[in-house]
Amino acid sequence: MKSQDPDSLTFLNGGGEMGELTRQFNWAQTPLGVPSTWPQSLRLTLAMILSSKFPMFLWWGDDLIQFYNDAYRPSLGNNGKHPLALGQKGKDCWPEIWDIIQPLINQVLTTKESTWSEDQLIPIYRNGRIEDVYWTFGYSPILGETGQVEGVLVVCTETTSKIKTMNALAESEERFRNMAENTDILVAMSDETSNATYFNKAWEEFTGRSVNDLKYFGWADLIHEEDKQPFLDIYLNAFAKKQPWVGEFRMLNKKGEYRWLMAKGPVRQAADGVFAGYISSSIDITERKNIEQLIQESEQQVRSIIDAAPFPIGVYTGE
Repeated sequence: MKSQDPDSLTFLNGGGEMGELTRQFNWAQTPLGVPSTWPQSLRLTLAMILSSKFPMFLWWGDDLIQFYNDAYRPSLGNNGKHPLALGQKGKDCWPEIWDIIQPLINQVLTTKESTWSEDQLIPIYRNGRIEDVYWTFGYSPILGETGQVEGVLVVCTETTSKIKTMNALAESEERFRNMAENTDILVAMSDETSNATYFNKAWEEFTGRSVNDLKYFGWADLIHEEDKQPFLDIYLNAFAKKQPWVGEFRMLNKKGEYRWLMAKGPVRQAADGVFAGYISSSIDITERKNIEQLIQESEQQVRSIIDAAPFPIGVYTGE
């Protein structure tokens, strides 16, 4: 490298760790030869890759000699392919997934058309073992001076964390549904727009209505007319403020009777912390309400007797 004209290697300037490793690599021992002899198409592509903050990887020539930038480097992990992958032949570098990626490379080489894959599982060897890694990536042809495809550029991002989070949420939701379907508590779920999107079996058994009939605002039709608007005000105001809510209302059951329910709705959040609606639980408090009504009526009767008495009546409190 030191014997070469520095002005002819300006396309390798910068690039952080991978720029330095690329400049120091002994390219004379590869089919590409020394960088001063590289074609203009390879120089321009490498200059773009090394200066980019987006993960990029390049296969070049018949042997698919490899280059990559600092942004791609973390995807190779520790105790894995880095730094051996630089300057290595593609087939030698990726034996564990060659049957997956070779057809994509050949497709680009033969058709001159790009490919696109989203959240695809491509296990690779890194961190001392084979890991399940998910990628969203595109393979694009790099044309040489003759118009033929001389390289395949990979623009990619690893989506393993996203997929693991989604899988964890799916498992959590499955556990929630299993629990919800096996409880006597009335459990429902709403999205961020206030539409109810889920009701458990207890709701069907209580109302005699199907889940589809209850979804969105079908459930509100069963609320007693005197309680409907006050409760809806509580419910919708909570959505506007993204705050937990509590409310009591009478709802028609499958026997045609109105039963008192107490409902609570703690805030539900998506994986990124964004407000996603509520998971509500409702319990029948009719007996409690009936007792409260009897106590109130009893107190009113006592007051009436006291008020109607022709002489003062004292009430003994036991103190």
